[in-house]
Amino acid sequence: WHSKWGMYYPGKSFDKEILEKIIKFIDIPYYSSSWISRVDPGYCVAPHYDRMPENINPYRLHIQLEDACMGHIFYVGDTYLTNYKQGDIFLWKNPHAWHAGSNISTKPKYILNFY
Repeated sequence: WHSKWGMYYPGKSFDKEILEKIIKFIDIPYYSSSWISRVDPGYCVAPHYDRMPENINPYRLHIQLEDACMGHIFYVGDTYLTNYKQGDIFLWKNPHAWHAGSNISTKPKYILNFY
């Protein structure tokens, strides 16, 4: 599996104030970390689970930053997301679930992640 992807963090890659407005607007009760992930065309992020600090009980969700296009795929557990719209929010049933994404389109795929 090949992987070419990036992670962008609030306060470093984009204005943290934007993130705070999103958190307030959708009423996220708490979070420990947030970032935007990017997967480039022709690449994937292989199946994995995230190693999170053991002292937290994460509230895991992600927000689609654009409409899906043919070839943008994300899965978590037994759920596959392919036909999403910009702004769709997906709350994970299991924050420790195996997940992956692939991009067999012609444009990058972006997701805003929280845990």
